[in-house]
Amino acid sequence: MSDAVLDYLSAHGPSLTSDVAQFLIDNHGLKPDAARQRVSRTRTAVKRLAYITFPRKARFIYLQQQYGSPQYWENLVEALIRTRSAYGLALEAILQRGGLLPTKHFAIACGAPMMQARHLSPDTIFNRLKQAQLLDKVLVSGIGECIVFSQYDGRYESLAQDVRARLITESVLLKAISDWSRKLGLVSYEKVSTRDGETLPRVGTFAWDLTAPSYLSFLTKGDDGKQKPGFLACDILLGEEVGVGGIRPFLQKCHSLRALRNVGATIQMFVADSYSHDAFMLAKQNGIIAATPGNLFGDEIAAGLKELTSVLRQAATSAIDPARFDELFSKLGKIEGASTQLRGTLFEYLAADIVRKTISWDIKMNRIFKNDAKQAEVDVVAIN
Repeated sequence: MSDAVLDYLSAHGPSLTSDVAQFLIDNHGLKPDAARQRVSRTRTAVKRLAYITFPRKARFIYLQQQYGSPQYWENLVEALIRTRSAYGLALEAILQRGGLLPTKHFAIACGAPMMQARHLSPDTIFNRLKQAQLLDKVLVSGIGECIVFSQYDGRYESLAQDVRARLITESVLLKAISDWSRKLGLVSYEKVSTRDGETLPRVGTFAWDLTAPSYLSFLTKGDDGKQKPGFLACDILLGEEVGVGGIRPFLQKCHSLRALRNVGATIQMFVADSYSHDAFMLAKQNGIIAATPGNLFGDEIAAGLKELTSVLRQAATSAIDPARFDELFSKLGKIEGASTQLRGTLFEYLAADIVRKTISWDIKMNRIFKNDAKQAEVDVVAIN
C-alpha cells in the first residue's frame, strides 16, 4: 500500500497527508484510521516538510526528487492558503501586494497579533516560512528592507518601482483618511496614528495602517465613572482589485479583535480601489466597511490617486510631463500634507529628468551601493 502513496505523489506532486489519506479511503477502501497510519508509515523516499504544521496535524509530504521544483513551491503555497492557516494568510497578503512587502508592513498585512497567547506572532510566522525557504528578507533600493518570496530572486528591482509608486500613493491616501476622520469628528483630533510614523498603530494586540481613539457615544463605555473610548482601525491596499485572499487577513484581525475583552468597540474599515464581488460581500457580511477612495472623497480625488501612481511609475524611466504633475497638485492639493509630500517626490524625479537630459539617458533611481561593511543609497545614478 505504501506504493500507492508513492504513485499518488508521483502523479499529483507534493501533497498534504490528509489529501493522500483521503485518496486511500476513496480509491483503496481503507478506513480513515488505517489510511492515516499507512501514510505515516511510508518509506524513507517520502520526505516531510519541517517547521510548518497544518490544521488537524496534517503534514506536507513529497518525494526527494520533487524538492525545490516549481510544482513543489506551487503546491506548498496552495496548501497553506487552502487550509487558511496563519501561514497561508501571510502568503495571501504578500501575493495581493505583488510579492514584495516592506518588512515594517508585514505585521499589519499578515493578520496575526503582535503578541497574544495561543497565536503565532508575525515574527514567528516569517521565521518559519523562511526556514521552509518560502520567504526571505532583502534590501530593496528605494524602499528598504522587504519581505519577498524566495523564488523571486533577481526580480526585486523590477518590482521595486511599482511597489514604491503604490506606497507613495497609499501614504497620500492615509493623509486623506486622517484629515477626513478628524474633520468629521469621528476620532480624537490629535491622536490619529498611521504606519508612516515611527511606531506601528495599534488597537488591541494588532497593528493597522491607521488607528485613532473615538469618543462617539455609541463607541464609548463607562467603567468606574471613567469614559473609555472606542476606536477606528483601518487598513488600505491600492492597485489591483482586492479579492477574497486580499481581504481575508484583515477579516482575521477584525474577528480576533472583537474577541478581546478589554478593547472598546471599533469601527473596522478597509480601503481599496476596487473589490471582487465575493470579497466585497464577505466584508459586508462580517460588518466591515469596504470603502474606496471614490466613495470616501469623490471621483476627483480617486482619479488623482490613480494618476499619481501612473505618473510615478512612468517618471522612474522616462521624461516628466510637467502638466501631469500640475494636474495632480490641483486634484490632491486639498489633502492636508499631500502637497508637501508631492513636492519632495517631484524634486527627486525632476533631478532624475535633468540628469537624463544632460548627462546620460541610462539612469537608475534609488540604488544601494555597498563597500565592505558600509552602504549608501543614491537617489539618482547616471551610467555614462
